[in-house]
Amino acid sequence: MCISDQKGSVLIAVAVTITLIAVLSAGVVSMNKTSIHSGIHANSFHKAQYVAESGIRFAKTSGATSGTYTLSNGDQFKLVISDCEVTSSAIIHEGTAFETIKKMSAALPSPDSPIPPVTNGLVSYWSFDDPCDQGRDDYGNNNGTINSATKEADGQVGHAMEFDANSEFVGVGDAPDLRITGELTLAAWVKETTQKTYGKIISRRNGSYFYFLGVDRGNPYGGIGNGSSYTVTGKKVSLPSDEWHHIAFSYHDGDDKMHIYYDSVLKETVSVMKILPATEGVDVSIGADSEGTAAFFRGIVDEVFVYNRALSLNEIRDIYNVPCVSELYYPLEGNANDQSGNGNDGIKHGDVAYVPSEVYVEDVLEQAASFDGSGDYILVSDSCLKYTGKITLMAWVKESNRKQYAKIISRRDGDSFCFLGIDNGIPYGGIGDDLLALIPVVTDKSAISAMPLDEWHHLAVTYSETDTVMNLYYDGVLTVATTMAETLPGQTVDLSIGADSRGTAAFFHGSIDEVYVYDKALTATDIQTYYNLTKP
Repeated sequence: MCISDQKGSVLIAVAVTITLIAVLSAGVVSMNKTSIHSGIHANSFHKAQYVAESGIRFAKTSGATSGTYTLSNGDQFKLVISDCEVTSSAIIHEGTAFETIKKMSAALPSPDSPIPPVTNGLVSYWSFDDPCDQGRDDYGNNNGTINSATKEADGQVGHAMEFDANSEFVGVGDAPDLRITGELTLAAWVKETTQKTYGKIISRRNGSYFYFLGVDRGNPYGGIGNGSSYTVTGKKVSLPSDEWHHIAFSYHDGDDKMHIYYDSVLKETVSVMKILPATEGVDVSIGADSEGTAAFFRGIVDEVFVYNRALSLNEIRDIYNVPCVSELYYPLEGNANDQSGNGNDGIKHGDVAYVPSEVYVEDVLEQAASFDGSGDYILVSDSCLKYTGKITLMAWVKESNRKQYAKIISRRDGDSFCFLGIDNGIPYGGIGDDLLALIPVVTDKSAISAMPLDEWHHLAVTYSETDTVMNLYYDGVLTVATTMAETLPGQTVDLSIGADSRGTAAFFHGSIDEVYVYDKALTATDIQTYYNLTKP
């Protein structure tokens, strides 16, 4: 038997041994003969393929954990696949005096540990991506033990751990490097399914000595205690149920501040005068508090990080954005496919049609998407389009009829949004974050004239938190610059082309071509150059 790893699969080379038993007057004679060499390819997605000497004899089997196959000589071959192991058996001459069984098994290879985006100060990282060792610490040596009926679930990244009842948690134990005495950062992706009081994502607690990250009745929070006194954050952010969101808690002892981050945006800062003592004999728990005895979290947890320092805002974003994409590109050439290479294809709704375009791409006139202004839009599901600090939205547009607040590109959830649109012929862009209770900001529509109907024009909006300016470009020229205090929300919401609010409002009437979304603010030179290369 040999085992090799080929993109997560296992190859078992099986030598099926036939044992022939003959009853002779002189006694019982046994003779072993290797008659067939076969191979089995399998992986943890329950797919298998039997390969005989003469080549592939059976197609892949999907959705089953076992199967019985007939070999070329009439013998049978049975395959059983689990998440962790492949077991094979050959039943030779079943039902006869010569029947025998040959069994073999091999463990499926564990997936490679993910590479964390920030490793400076990293103590432990639990990705929960190994179905056979779910509590594995992918960076340090603090492997966890699954307690009760805690089970694997689909995660924000790969697999995750689901906690759906009291007493379910992952126990990590007490390790010297988890006895953090100064700065720390705790972070995780969470999807809360049922609100619980004081639910803990990760905690190390013994009485009033603790550090933790949790969700209390839908409000992310964190805290530290030194044994005699403690401080927790104010629970100012609301976490929607049944949605993935990233939460992080940090303690910075240089200025005695605690911070709560929600989807990579700083939401709360609290002053604290505490020092964490290096208390021994206190276990760390994931999904519960007080060493797995209280404050159980109800929901799904993924990508848990523990650092022994306070991460910066940019480092929090690095954790949040992996494996997020940095670019979307929709040329809209007869389909809504993403040609950036990131695979975020859109789906058209309504009567979206593809029509000839006057926009040049590599000196070729191709197609654009046409929207009738009444229910037509393209929707891109939110897989990982979580832009925060910087963004560019741009497209070629030809408006056929005036519409109020029509959107070219939009990601909106209430007053949390970023968009590029046309309001009664006037191009504009906007950013809002209702979690910070700030006034949404849109570009000054009085500073630009209405765009002529039935003409192709290029629009772009950029934003960078570095200079807190939102810029609107019209035909490659910076036209409106708006200074703002607003931040770009770290949304978990679908992107719409040709409409607003997930394709439910503000429909655009006209044609759209060459749609780009970047997680950076393109420069004026970049936008002018692109306009000159593609203009009709």
